[in-house]
Amino acid sequence: MKNEKFRLLKEAIQHLADSYESQCGYLRSLSGDHLLVEELALEFDDIAPAFLSGQSRSAIGEGAAVLIQQLSNLLAQMSTANNVVVWTEEGLRDSPAWSEVRTIAALCVRSLPINIEDQ
Repeated sequence: MKNEKFRLLKEAIQHLADSYESQCGYLRSLSGDHLLVEELALEFDDIAPAFLSGQSRSAIGEGAAVLIQQLSNLLAQMSTANNVVVWTEEGLRDSPAWSEVRTIAALCVRSLPINIEDQ
């Protein structure tokens, strides 16, 4: 069970780290031509909290946990009402916030262990 959750975490973070073009391709595979940019954040938000405390946090390491928390905080800041443009295709491509998300997510991908043991 923990390995499955870890796989989902790694996939969600990888999608955040991917290039704009890869992100668009992934989002199109989910919803066709109408990109639901928020899906990138929602997938991450669905799984990330499970790794921010207790044994799961220990399993991924403190460095990865800190980066996951940074991603979570940044995505939350992006979700304010006056940031609607970041949740558009243009925002995904041009927003400095998305550039920062990609940078932090890429660091996080590299800091995660290859796998974790079920406990």
